[in-house]
Amino acid sequence: MIALKLIAADLRRMWLATIILVLLIAVATALVLALRIGERALVQATGRAAERFDIIVGAPGSEVDLTLSSLLLRREPLAGLHPQVVEQLLADKRATSVAPLIFGERFRGMPIIGTTAAFATDGGRIKLAAGRIFMAPGEAVVGARSPVGPNELVTLSPDDRRRGPGVKGLNSYTIVGRLNWTGTPWDRAVLVPLESFWQKRDVGPWSPDEDVIGEAPPRLVMTTAGEGSARVGALAPPPSLQPWTRPLRNVGAVALRARSPADAQSLKESYNSDVAMAILPKEEIEALRGTFANLQAALNIIALGGLGSVAVAIVLVAISHLDHRRGQISAYRTLGVSSASIFRLVWAQLVTIVAFGLCLGVVLGYVAALLLGDFFTLSTALVLPVSLQMADAPLLTTLALGGAVLAAIPALIAARRPIIAAPRL
Repeated sequence: MIALKLIAADLRRMWLATIILVLLIAVATALVLALRIGERALVQATGRAAERFDIIVGAPGSEVDLTLSSLLLRREPLAGLHPQVVEQLLADKRATSVAPLIFGERFRGMPIIGTTAAFATDGGRIKLAAGRIFMAPGEAVVGARSPVGPNELVTLSPDDRRRGPGVKGLNSYTIVGRLNWTGTPWDRAVLVPLESFWQKRDVGPWSPDEDVIGEAPPRLVMTTAGEGSARVGALAPPPSLQPWTRPLRNVGAVALRARSPADAQSLKESYNSDVAMAILPKEEIEALRGTFANLQAALNIIALGGLGSVAVAIVLVAISHLDHRRGQISAYRTLGVSSASIFRLVWAQLVTIVAFGLCLGVVLGYVAALLLGDFFTLSTALVLPVSLQMADAPLLTTLALGGAVLAAIPALIAARRPIIAAPRL
């Protein structure tokens, strides 16, 4: 009890230095923790967004652009798939569902995307919070974060079209339903039937200039291309099962659900050719995760370096403060207080400062991660599941043990100081 009173009295007496040291420890800890929590939340959120896609097929180009456009609905420049590649995908038996995606204009910042009713509800996995699914061109459903709701009319202005990517659909859509929350950028999308983009007079047939494979072949089929693998690219008679009234043009990507992981890999190998590009979103997310991990490692080195600088500063400040307390320590020794007791007293004071700093750092780091998550959600609609987990305990334990070890340095100096070195109070 006496020791606790002495510790409290000393901390009150040097309150300004105590506050500064606590804040330094808290800020450094918060930076390390916020980076850790943010990186984990971002990986979890992007992984959740990728669950909607087993495989995505687009025109040859950038895999990153195709991933960002499909998963995060970023406005990346995508070339259109050849209509007959889309037909081939629709007829592919290795997929349980095939959904062409047309990325059109934006309304109040919300992307307007043409797709199928099955994809809009993810095969029934996403329920409707209100209304019904679209059933005809000119109807639309919106995500849970959309500012418009059922029975409202979305009318595109010339300004919307000027900012759009150049794929034009109908001028207006009637909202007939709202989807439940998914925590992905699709929560603020406007989903419309594919036919909405194929009934405008100003959208002409597929141009030979846009044909990425030559003179409008009847159909693309699978051929053998080395080591027995099949690729898209040969010619065959056009199929009779085409369900659309217009050519499947302006399709920026096709989302597929494979029957099995083996079928997903087979589809990727089949449609990676000179006329198409296939990606597995989960693999792309893992690749991005590796990039995030490298970036986080670099930032962690900087943060830990800052934490190390703070630790050195604390030790130096503590040693300097001992010089001002040499009279007090000498008085303790004169009264018969042992060196071990002085060591414990000084060490406990510094450990108390470290403990307060770490606790405040955990709070600040969590709040910072929440604020960053909210900012990221506002800009992308991707909800980051920010949370403290048991996986963070080793980091905090390491920081606490490191602080306890460093606190022993000035405590040892104080305990070993001879009485004659401090003759006055």
